[in-house]
Amino acid sequence: MSRRGQVFGDPVKAPEFDRRGFEGWRQRWWRLTGFWPGVDRLGHLVALEVGILEVTEVVQDWPPNIEAIRAVLPVTERNIFAYGGKIYSPSRGDLSRELIAHERVHFQQQGDLVDLWWEMFLADPEFRLTQEIPAHKAEYTEFCRNCKDRNRQVEYLRSLARRLSAPMYGGMIDFKQAMKAIRG
Repeated sequence: MSRRGQVFGDPVKAPEFDRRGFEGWRQRWWRLTGFWPGVDRLGHLVALEVGILEVTEVVQDWPPNIEAIRAVLPVTERNIFAYGGKIYSPSRGDLSRELIAHERVHFQQQGDLVDLWWEMFLADPEFRLTQEIPAHKAEYTEFCRNCKDRNRQVEYLRSLARRLSAPMYGGMIDFKQAMKAIRG
């Protein structure tokens, strides 16, 4: 007889919480949302992708260069920003795996030259487009990896194309071109 589910040898099934232990709620949350919830010692929300073992810090505040961003782009509290290895999200701390994938592309693009990258991103619409297309592709790829429903994939692609062709990014590309660029 298997010992799994037994308490001190008694043939009584252990309750669900006891079997999973204290971390059970985190495991269930990860399966539902795609990120591992946590809080660092400073109180910032942290998302940990368990398979990749990379930590992404999500700060519920504006990025340090918000005034420069506002001078160029129409910003709302719903926007999120990659700055120096942190995701700044003024209105929310829980981000989807897709949005984290998008922002990680910006982390790679920024490298150690975060301020220079932001200066170029805000000053040059063509540079902005060259940076946003790979980020949107990564977001779409992550969505397709987790969702195999083709109808939902097309719906998500359309929402990304609408976002990429919206005023937030300066209207650099039209909807059809954005669809084609993201699909790749």
